[in-house]
Amino acid sequence: MYYVWYQKAGVGSDPAPASAAKGIKVSLTGFETDVQVAFKTQLALNSAMWASPSLGGAFLRCIEDGQYYTNDPDFDYRTGYCKGVAGNKIGSLQTTQNLIHNHSTEIYDAKRTVTGGAGSSYWSDYTTTVTGNTGGNQSNPANIYVNYVIKI
Repeated sequence: MYYVWYQKAGVGSDPAPASAAKGIKVSLTGFETDVQVAFKTQLALNSAMWASPSLGGAFLRCIEDGQYYTNDPDFDYRTGYCKGVAGNKIGSLQTTQNLIHNHSTEIYDAKRTVTGGAGSSYWSDYTTTVTGNTGGNQSNPANIYVNYVIKI
């Protein structure tokens, strides 16, 4: 059994609960965002454990070469199944996401009838609500980085 513990700015020690077999330490400076803490936690877990990737239902995507990050703008936020794999590494996983977008909704308050001239017309007062942005820098299916090798 594993447990995760955090050391902030070099302060803190392994609590070593009696029921757990191994502690996984995550070192933090104290200035990380929640996304950075999650990423460091994922790296620590990957470094301590080994897992076989499950490629079922995932697309295989060639790893970025480290020079031109134009094909995968979210490469830093990839997670992994395998030991030490997260970010821009072979075997890292990127979950399904949609391109950043928002939605708007119109809420109609009341329907009123106005009579005059050639007949009646109907109109309503309404308000428009726009949701917050959701999604990422690209639209993609779940994919796993691989390195294609051509052997002649």
